[in-house]
Amino acid sequence: MRLFFISCLLSLFCPAACTGECPAVLSNLGPGEGRPVVTQPGHRVTLCLSSFNSSAEDLLLDASAPDLRYRVTGTDDREFVSGRTSTFGWVVLPLPPALSGPLDVELEDANESLVEVRVRVARVSSSGPSTPDRASAAPDFNAAQTMHRSVRASDLVQAIDLFQQAAQRWSLAGDGYGEALALGGEGESQIELSRYGDAKRTLLRALRLAGNDAPLRAWLLHLAARVLFDQYDGKPAGAYVAEEVQLAEKTDDLSLIAMARTDQAGLAFWLRNPKMEEVEERAHAAAVRAGDPETLALEMRWRAWVEEYYERIGRGRSELNESEAFFRDAGDPRGALDAVVEVAEAISLDGDSYSALTTFSKLDPLIQSSGNSMGWASNLINIGTRYQELNKPKLAQIYFQKAERVYGRAGIRYGLMLSHNNLCEIDLTLHEAAQAVAECRLSLVFAREFHDAAFTGDVLCDLGMAERTVGNNKLALEELQLAARYARSVQDPRYESVEHIQIGEIKERQGDRAGALAEFRRAESVSKGVASPGNLLEARYAVARWYASAGQFSEAEDALLPALEAIEGTRRQVGSSTLQASYFAAERKCYELAIDLAMRASIVRSADEGGARGLEASERSRARSLLDVLSARDSLQGRQRVAAETRHVQAKAAVETAFDHRLRLMGEDNAKRKLELNSVEMAQALADLERSEDGMLSLARDTPSPAPTLSAAAIGSASATTGTAFLEYSLGSERSYLWVIEAGEMKSYGLAPRADLERMASMWRAALRVPGVKAGSSADRRFQLLSARLSCALLPSSVHAARMVIVPDGALATLPFAALPGEGCSKAAESRPLVADHEIVLTPSLSVFLSENAAPAGRVYQGEVAIVADPVFDFADPRASGLAGQGLPTGQGPTAAALSRIMNAGYEASAIQKTVERTAGANRVFLAQGFDASLDTVLSPAMRDYRIWHLATHGVYDDTMPEFSGLVFSLLRPDGSPRFGFLKAPDIAELDISAELIVLSACDSAAGEFLGGEGAMGLSYAFMQAGAKEVISTLWSIDDKRSSALMIGFYESLIKNGGNAAAALRETQLAVSRRPETAAPYYWAAFELTASGSIGPHAFRDKVVVATPLMGTQTQTPLSALRAER
Repeated sequence: MRLFFISCLLSLFCPAACTGECPAVLSNLGPGEGRPVVTQPGHRVTLCLSSFNSSAEDLLLDASAPDLRYRVTGTDDREFVSGRTSTFGWVVLPLPPALSGPLDVELEDANESLVEVRVRVARVSSSGPSTPDRASAAPDFNAAQTMHRSVRASDLVQAIDLFQQAAQRWSLAGDGYGEALALGGEGESQIELSRYGDAKRTLLRALRLAGNDAPLRAWLLHLAARVLFDQYDGKPAGAYVAEEVQLAEKTDDLSLIAMARTDQAGLAFWLRNPKMEEVEERAHAAAVRAGDPETLALEMRWRAWVEEYYERIGRGRSELNESEAFFRDAGDPRGALDAVVEVAEAISLDGDSYSALTTFSKLDPLIQSSGNSMGWASNLINIGTRYQELNKPKLAQIYFQKAERVYGRAGIRYGLMLSHNNLCEIDLTLHEAAQAVAECRLSLVFAREFHDAAFTGDVLCDLGMAERTVGNNKLALEELQLAARYARSVQDPRYESVEHIQIGEIKERQGDRAGALAEFRRAESVSKGVASPGNLLEARYAVARWYASAGQFSEAEDALLPALEAIEGTRRQVGSSTLQASYFAAERKCYELAIDLAMRASIVRSADEGGARGLEASERSRARSLLDVLSARDSLQGRQRVAAETRHVQAKAAVETAFDHRLRLMGEDNAKRKLELNSVEMAQALADLERSEDGMLSLARDTPSPAPTLSAAAIGSASATTGTAFLEYSLGSERSYLWVIEAGEMKSYGLAPRADLERMASMWRAALRVPGVKAGSSADRRFQLLSARLSCALLPSSVHAARMVIVPDGALATLPFAALPGEGCSKAAESRPLVADHEIVLTPSLSVFLSENAAPAGRVYQGEVAIVADPVFDFADPRASGLAGQGLPTGQGPTAAALSRIMNAGYEASAIQKTVERTAGANRVFLAQGFDASLDTVLSPAMRDYRIWHLATHGVYDDTMPEFSGLVFSLLRPDGSPRFGFLKAPDIAELDISAELIVLSACDSAAGEFLGGEGAMGLSYAFMQAGAKEVISTLWSIDDKRSSALMIGFYESLIKNGGNAAAALRETQLAVSRRPETAAPYYWAAFELTASGSIGPHAFRDKVVVATPLMGTQTQTPLSALRAER
């Protein structure tokens, strides 16, 4: 349980037990002197002051939490001043002149959540008599103190004016203490607005006036250190922190000691002190002893950063959540807002870039309106970084440029260093090399100013690559060599390895081949001690490529072999399927080189050794993560992993829901109690997420051996026994290859380079996606010409098997092969599309397709088809009109707000239900529509009881962004309240799905980022990784009326042929293509079937058990009855 304390600095007091008598007379005590008194909630404490003449005096409180009631009375119970603090910090209580006699100071904690209150009383006096200026100073100061915690920038600007006014009036009255106090408030407000230069000057004036008053001076030193901490310039803060610690230890004041120790922890973090954990532990102990909420909030923030530095992300998230709660307890909404941003940053560290982007985007207007330039620019960097991770460099560039302008206006030089470096890297990605050089040079100026060796080396590396791109090889060589020296000086072998490879490539281009090989070998040597395996693989690839370019193929294979073995070994160490995919695909070029070496002598040969070796190398490079997951699925550990991943998805959804709720509450007035309840909800969700992550890590430590890929002989044998033709593509930068395996024989073909094929594919696909093209028109003739050229470039002369299983590569994964002419190289005027003569099935790899990953023997489904269709996205939907809602739910992503209702999805769902029930029997179909078409329904365990899932909703996808791939379900509840409804591809992959067929009647549901040999990492891949055997998805958006008609026809065919999805899809596509109004491939070729195993009928069997209803649906048997049957 968190301790909530209040500590109020009040000097010159004597405590009494509420008897009205002073047990002792305290006289001649100056400002800053005092003794603490501890109170508890619900108990009033009366402090007695000895007789004194207060002709020019005020009383002073420094409360570390809000809601402290105070009342000052004379011996006759005459009230002089009373009130209630609205925030933590200083409050000045003005006393009338000519006051004599003892005073009672009554203090009462009005905040029920606080456990203890520490109190002191201080006397503020001037050397001269009371004046109007002095009388007005206290009200100005108190008004400013209340306003400068606001999250609105305009309030802080007004607070600064009031602080300045109070300081001037105290100065005229000769009160240096009061003037220093007001200057401190002004400086703190300037820090909040990122006016660091002004804050530094203001605080230096205050420190000169504060003299040796320990509490006031320690507070000012804390603020002076914060000026530097906020600008990421921790080193110069050391002197301020050292004096602060010295003062605090002399006073023996728990509050002062806790704040000083907390600043010590911050300094240790910025200096990357190896003992930062020990320093932080001392700070934590001191903060807990003092119990001040603001200090605890700051200390837990440093604690969280230390946890994140040591990659204990889960703990860091929890600490930041606690920090936000303590800021709220202290009455510091600005601190709470900062903490919420940091919670979002911590959540983003788990790699979920999509959720992080939507969260930072929602926070952006709040941070901007707060006037904190540092916070706003940092959030813009966060947004830009997420776009960079999601392969959106143009959008990333826009946000980095915005951040640079904000940093520039505020004069934040460290921020300028970061933003210019980000822009340099983005410019390189966008091939804007000249601009990249300019940005890198600006970043380098600031990096050298801060004497940051590590960052200077990083910038020099980027600058060298930019100079190399624009052709300045001499400059590039000098900069990369200097960068390598910097990397060596800070013991960063990762960057040093990259730099040696870059240097080697420049030397190779300059003709110094021996020097180039030496640099590649140096990179290999340096990388052997790097935790990240990618560096070593890059170096070994560079060595092998060098030998290959010299025609020394045997030496190239010898150099490449350790790299390929390392890939396999590394896979065993990575437990997360997503991480496996990203790592393995990044090293695809190693396999590309291996394939090329094996195929050099192979153009078109039958069953030749080189072709077989090339095919086997290609298979080793493909979909290994998926193959490993499917192979281990039925093992004990596989089942444990599936269960753990499902819990992880649910835990992440709970965190997103709780955080989403918090963001909404932050925009409401008087939501304090709701925020407190949300803190409990958030803490529980984060704890569950941390436990689920620990469970995932535990399983990752015992990862089974990777599943073996198939040999060329085994693939040939499968083609003979199944009567299937297998086509596997491998695209290369210089040469591409195609293997065709049919009737037990293999042929290998040399194809054009990747760039040429992908350009042709892109042109053809763009022409195909134009609706309404009339036969015989110029657009149609152009399309036919493009079709013939692409077909001739990609397809073999003839394939006889009825079924073609295709393993695409690169951009070929986005091609509707069904629409390609089967005889593109023929001189005939028109050629039949492939689908006219073949069933077309796509698969990530032949090893995956031919793997034994069928459903467990004896699997009995409760029903045939579960349909989730026609969700309610917003209040524009007539079904939601009239509901008292909160507006569009937050957390759904930038695309969700623009989603319109799929008008024919409801009709499609009802028609499919009737079609299936006519054959399979009543109650064999589950239908969830409208509000019930929710993410909760899809995640319900009862969905496992259906053989086929039909999901008719919007698919969200944006070019090459796997994290943006997803399905959107209902975003509103029946009562109008918002609900989370976005299911992302990475989360789908972690589910446990037992359905045999997934039908995604959603636009763009087949799209995905192509990660090398892993295939298109979109929704189809995710559902297969979750356990589905077949997935029907779409390659582009088509009219939902025609889409519905095609889907209804598909189920009619599926029932007629006994459940063969490939045959049913082919028959439906041919039927649609025969109609004149839908003959163009645009209307029928978007649907494709992807399979992760040898496919056959999904027979619609006789009724066994009445279907299970989900989430209050239209079927009759309740869940409780099903549980009883089980």
